[in-house]
Amino acid sequence: MSGMTKSVRESKNFTRAGFVYLDGVRVSGFKTTVATGSLFVLEIRFPNGKIVSREIRLVTSTPPRQQRNPNPTNNYRG
Repeated sequence: MSGMTKSVRESKNFTRAGFVYLDGVRVSGFKTTVATGSLFVLEIRFPNGKIVSREIRLVTSTPPRQQRNPNPTNNYRG
């Protein structure tokens, strides 16, 4: 929602309030997923009737998160 709202906090507040729609379906949580390469419409529908919408194509996804290595890399002996 970058560019559609003024800040990250405002984006989260709009999502919590239920103003955010993805392809006409209300986004209920922060973990809504879309397929890579798909074209979708992201909308913010305000209570006063104003609608801000953007067509977005997801080109790349975020890399998977690496787990932290439980073994230390350096052994310090004192």
